[in-house]
Amino acid sequence: ALFAQLLAAHRAEQGNDMRKIAFSMWSVETMRHLGVLEAQIFHALGVRPIWNDAGRITDTEIIPRNELGRPRVDVVVSATGLYRDHFPNVMRHIAQAIEKVAALDEPDNAVRLNTLALERNLLAQGYSTEDAREYALARIFSNQSGTYGTGLDDATLASDTWDDEKKLAELYLDRMQYIYGPTEARWGH
Repeated sequence: ALFAQLLAAHRAEQGNDMRKIAFSMWSVETMRHLGVLEAQIFHALGVRPIWNDAGRITDTEIIPRNELGRPRVDVVVSATGLYRDHFPNVMRHIAQAIEKVAALDEPDNAVRLNTLALERNLLAQGYSTEDAREYALARIFSNQSGTYGTGLDDATLASDTWDDEKKLAELYLDRMQYIYGPTEARWGH
């Protein structure tokens, strides 16, 4: 229901369907809201969780396009270091769901279209086929494994040392550039 409201608000403001959305994942917030943002990520992608008898997610399944009733929405997930450490299982399910959705040949599937465009771009830059595919599927980003924070709190307090907010953006991207994609052996690259 929350994601449906978000889609409706986007349509009302922008006049078109949402194609991509970013989520910022915080460990403590997830504990407070019991996975509301994660549920929205799954719904944006057009997948539903599969639960075991203990109430834990074991996998996701694709919601057929005609049942979903709307185009799939691509996601970008920015996870704090604590979220990365507390919820790797959820990150794994999200990454696997993204890979499943990217494989669906639907004309309005933003996840697939963006993945293919990113993959072509990376191949043109000289990346190997394997690396280009892995990086094109990456939608979850966090700190390097074992590190925490973006450093923005200290940088903003030192505003007398910079004139351009671009430095803050570069600091954030530098700290949060590590991927957590479908291949766990590459997590933190």
